[in-house]
Amino acid sequence: MACGKIKACMPLLLSLVLGSANAGCLEEFKPVIDINYSHKEINWVGAACKYLASGDYVAFAIPVRNGGEVDLDVFLLNPKNRKIVAATSDSGALTDEAIRFAGASIDTAKYEISKGVRAFGVRVDWVGQSQPNPYSSQSLNLYILRGGELVKVLSGLRTYEYSGEWDMHCSGAFNKKSSTIYISPTTDGYHELKIKEDSVDIKAVDGLDGCRNTYSNKTTLKHLIKMKGGDYFVPPELRSLR
Repeated sequence: MACGKIKACMPLLLSLVLGSANAGCLEEFKPVIDINYSHKEINWVGAACKYLASGDYVAFAIPVRNGGEVDLDVFLLNPKNRKIVAATSDSGALTDEAIRFAGASIDTAKYEISKGVRAFGVRVDWVGQSQPNPYSSQSLNLYILRGGELVKVLSGLRTYEYSGEWDMHCSGAFNKKSSTIYISPTTDGYHELKIKEDSVDIKAVDGLDGCRNTYSNKTTLKHLIKMKGGDYFVPPELRSLR
């Protein structure tokens, strides 16, 4: 298949599932978005929305074409009066290059990064366009309401990555990384983020009994991310390529 091994397609498949789940939310608020974005071109296939746990707001992630680039607009909407409460935009964040934007999803896990402050996430899926060298990944941004403004406090944390090279039939070598995020409470200020990253090498071999995978070099690395200057500093080894 185009992604190489089936696991290389996981973020894309996840986006398709979440896209289906998002459909009702997007359909419900599409008239509001159409009014606010009447002068812009939206990529509805990659868009996402979801009620936050409190029920007070609905979070949106909207890919917006801006000339030759694609921006990522993130905003909160009050579902009662259907007005946008706060918004932010990342210029050119979703512009296709060698790695293609495959979709966004809203993450409402309990990211309580400080006492009484709960962030929500936007996960962005990416897929490479080379068949012999499959690539897919997912990155995470975290946002909070601060002083009436929507502020991104975590940018481009890699939560999943799959890459490798194969003969487009079976044989090949791949690596998969996946991360789990934990909140590490501190006595004051913003809490720290603990990242547990699991990595495994995968070798596919075509034998008499068909195509088989073997797994080796399984490792687990732990990282600690702290708030610096108003946002969390993501070290280079944990940053998404996009």
